[in-house]
Amino acid sequence: MDPFVVDPKSYLKATAVVAAREYADAFLRLNKVKPVKEYIFQPDDSKKPPGGNPWHGNGWYWNGTVFVNLKRSRTPVKTPAFQWSYTGYKADLTAPGILTHEVGHHIHFTYEASVSPAERKALIARIKEVARVEPAVSGYEPNPYEVFAEAARLFMLNPSLLSEGRPKRFELIRSLGLQPPHNAPWRQVLGNAHERLINAAVNWVGKR
Repeated sequence: MDPFVVDPKSYLKATAVVAAREYADAFLRLNKVKPVKEYIFQPDDSKKPPGGNPWHGNGWYWNGTVFVNLKRSRTPVKTPAFQWSYTGYKADLTAPGILTHEVGHHIHFTYEASVSPAERKALIARIKEVARVEPAVSGYEPNPYEVFAEAARLFMLNPSLLSEGRPKRFELIRSLGLQPPHNAPWRQVLGNAHERLINAAVNWVGKR
């Protein structure tokens, strides 16, 4: 697979989310994971998971459906200041970032459905241990499922960055039999990003 590279100067949400859906589907095929049943880009309370998680306003995964709130998704930042979200970066609330995060949940739940309760429990314990000894991918890792989904997002979009910056998370995902979609250097994936964001990525890698 070719790396998923965006250009903030020409980025369009509607185009990017369709390309990200195709990219995620190709990743699932590559790894022989069953496909997502449905992608939706408009809120639909009839399909929404239970609970009042405020992050569900950005996106969610439930019963095979991935929801990305296209309107609330961010565009890749041109000049980082207060906003640092960028596709393939450690902080990523762009439509492709939200979509691949939710596909990460799909991968996790699909795996859980294929193994015994003891194996499910063992995986959660491993995720918790990795989260204990290795810094987070982003500021959103409230539980083991989100730890996995954030790592899976970066594994799909920028595996080199995950491998260099959070190698324990990278190896955790590899241990499930998943292979990265490409081996492009992380700077190539972030090739159109501002120098300030590249420098921040360098610092993030150094704090592993």
